[in-house]
Amino acid sequence: MSLNTKEIDLILSELDIEGFQIQKIIQPDFSSLVMTIYKAGIMYNLLISLKQGKTRLNITSKLYGKHKKQQRFEQFLKARIIGSYITEISQPGKDRIIKITVDHNNVLSFLWIRLWGGNANIIVTDNDMVILESFYRKPGKNEISGEKFIIQDITSGITDDNKYQIRTFSKNSNDEKPFNTFIDNLYQHQEEDEERINLKEKIDAKIIKKLSLLKSSRNRVLDEIKESGNYESFKQYGQLILGSVYLIKQGDKWFETENYFENNNIVSIELDTNLSPEQNAENYFKKYKKKKGTESNLLEEKENILTRINYLENLLESVSTIEDISELIKFLDENELKKDSKEKESAPGLLFFSGKFKIMVGRTASENDELLRKHTNGNDYWLHARDYPGGYVFIKAFRGKSIPLETLIDAGNLAVFFSKGKNSGKGEVYYTQVKYLRRAKDSKKGTVLPTQEKNLSISLDDKILKKFLGK
Repeated sequence: MSLNTKEIDLILSELDIEGFQIQKIIQPDFSSLVMTIYKAGIMYNLLISLKQGKTRLNITSKLYGKHKKQQRFEQFLKARIIGSYITEISQPGKDRIIKITVDHNNVLSFLWIRLWGGNANIIVTDNDMVILESFYRKPGKNEISGEKFIIQDITSGITDDNKYQIRTFSKNSNDEKPFNTFIDNLYQHQEEDEERINLKEKIDAKIIKKLSLLKSSRNRVLDEIKESGNYESFKQYGQLILGSVYLIKQGDKWFETENYFENNNIVSIELDTNLSPEQNAENYFKKYKKKKGTESNLLEEKENILTRINYLENLLESVSTIEDISELIKFLDENELKKDSKEKESAPGLLFFSGKFKIMVGRTASENDELLRKHTNGNDYWLHARDYPGGYVFIKAFRGKSIPLETLIDAGNLAVFFSKGKNSGKGEVYYTQVKYLRRAKDSKKGTVLPTQEKNLSISLDDKILKKFLGK
């Protein structure tokens, strides 16, 4: 509920700010203004709120930060009234209107603060009532620069004197402005409750959206695993062909034989008529390896997705227990729930978490290239196994924070594991920031040349790999 006329009158009776100098002006958002005023060692922050249902003017104890971008009205006031002295503050016609007169080197300006719920505004005029600027520009009401400000339009909002009463509040004998303090505390608590609810809803919505995307990815991967079929048959076909090379002629379209791997059932194996029997066998072995590798990647992706689903479900449960607003904001930052314009759920490869740091892994040249081009920034870190072909590993960086050694070791283990050198159980990994990578001309897709790289010696750690890859 906004201040009524009697409450405004009581607020102003407590203020006594004539003679105070306006030293600072901040517009923290699109509906509030804060003026820091000073006189003889006394300093106040005077809040003007135009929020619907919370329109008010009062001394506030809350410290408001600057808006990221300085607003038009804020810029005007800083140029016009910073350094001015308040000569009068009044309530014309006892309406929900406050008039503040300020003097800057003998030039008067008038701030008309209209606290009508759905039609609140701050209008600055000169001595001739010509509008210099307004918080909200309203051409339909002629509340724009250069128009004449008609006082009669304002005083038409006067309400019945008996309609509203001052809200009951406790008086502290040590408080010179008890109603200001009461109003400030009342609305601060209301706004904090609303901010807390909004933050929780925002966090919940982000987590639920990510969970929905992950569950869709999980279902896709499960379908792909199911569709991958029985790739063991390709290996069997290759062996059956090699065992009967003398029975097959180049140009044969089919080879029919007993499959001793499957109870000697008769099987017809399709052949490439342009290839020799040995080459046909090799083709089936290649298909077997490719299908097996694809299934292995899909199984790894499934385990990774399930781990992330479990992580987000735990996050969703834990956010309900947080009440402190600063902790909710910290939670939003540290759990990577803020939107990153270059990072999407559709990023290829695998995604892991090392503490609050994201680690992305490409498993193929195409995944490496897409991660590098579309999902990383210059300050992110790139890792790769030295002397072996393998996947690119990226650590998403936080501004102003260095990558901890534990995260580097985690990423290093993944770099060795997703390389041809994993069977040795150890390897050298070099790493550098993405901005120090240079594309290699006339080379395979995704090939880069690192500069300013550092070296990391890695021995594969079963605990680390189990943490990321499950079994």
